[in-house]
Amino acid sequence: MLVNGTDNLSVVIKRDYFSYFTQGKDITINEMQIYAENASKRHAIDDPATRTTDLHDHQAFTLSLPPDAAGPTQVLTRSASQEVFPFIRYSL
Repeated sequence: MLVNGTDNLSVVIKRDYFSYFTQGKDITINEMQIYAENASKRHAIDDPATRTTDLHDHQAFTLSLPPDAAGPTQVLTRSASQEVFPFIRYSL
């Protein structure tokens, strides 16, 4: 668990999580970001091309994210009060 432990945040993104209208169509992931509760704090995460391949080949992929280094752009922290949201921009 990210907040209380030493592990990375681990989130499984499944093909089924995408909108119904994407079923039966190829999804291309264009960009992935993580946002803090304050939308002015965000940054790019992971590799969209690799995750597009994983989504097609395995119907899912896992984001494993360590806490960010301290600083003004820090989004992912080990704080129970900090809510973060992944944002995945994709096209069909």
